[in-house]
Amino acid sequence: MNKVGLFIKNNYKRALILFFSNFMVAAGASFCFLNYKHTGFDGILTGGVSGFTLIINQIFKTNLEFVATILTWVLYIIGAIFLKKRFAIQTLISAILFPAFLFLFKLPIFKSVQEAFNTLDPILDSALGGICMGTGCGLVYRIDGSTGGFDVPPLIINKFFKIKLSILFFIQDGILVLLALIANFNLNQVVVGLVSVLMCSTFVEVTQVAGQKCYVAEIISDRYEEINKIILEKLERGTTLFEATGGYTGQNKKVIRVMIPKKQYHELMNIVNKIDSSAFMTIQVTNAVFGDGFRDFKDR
Repeated sequence: MNKVGLFIKNNYKRALILFFSNFMVAAGASFCFLNYKHTGFDGILTGGVSGFTLIINQIFKTNLEFVATILTWVLYIIGAIFLKKRFAIQTLISAILFPAFLFLFKLPIFKSVQEAFNTLDPILDSALGGICMGTGCGLVYRIDGSTGGFDVPPLIINKFFKIKLSILFFIQDGILVLLALIANFNLNQVVVGLVSVLMCSTFVEVTQVAGQKCYVAEIISDRYEEINKIILEKLERGTTLFEATGGYTGQNKKVIRVMIPKKQYHELMNIVNKIDSSAFMTIQVTNAVFGDGFRDFKDR
């Protein structure tokens, strides 16, 4: 296979995710925020480029899609300067696709779609837009990418000052809200906008870890050899055996540690209960497990 073919094979999944995620982010931004029209609402506030674009438009009465495109590319260039080559490569596709989709959704063919969104209650529209944008952003973050835009300032500050990104994003959204009040958005508009920010942050988190959760089980039993054998043979999962000493009894016991996907949870419970119903078992949830039998590091 030549280099081009190998590159396509190794990166087509990332390209599809970037395409779909930018489609969702732009759809939420266009239909739910930038071009939403309802009694008392000429657009709905949100975080990021879309929210800042509405604030600029409120002050200067500009073209929304044009301002969003300029903002996206200005922030991309700043990110490329401070965050170097890796950021520039990862984010270039998003910097192209997001503005392109914004202009696409303004075409007459999508007019009926926009009119349908305009019939929604502002709070419902804000929540739906937050879900779309949060899901899209979460998919990008899941492949260690970036949507560019207002991801850039927190990423730069985090690089130099090591402040948690969650705190930086919260401060950034707070500043956007204050700017909105200065730009003559009323309190009702700001509160409705905060709904989108909350839903967006929630679905970023949900999307990032969806389908990745596994269970870590630790089992203490006098019949550990039988339990361990069945886990190895029936569940086909590797185990770790280690010795623990009871703090009260002072007795030494063998502990089985095993990591299983969600679908094997009940099967493991049945195995342990059938062999030793008096066994002591703890189960913890983990967001991701990488290695043989689970996820590959390159798919994170």
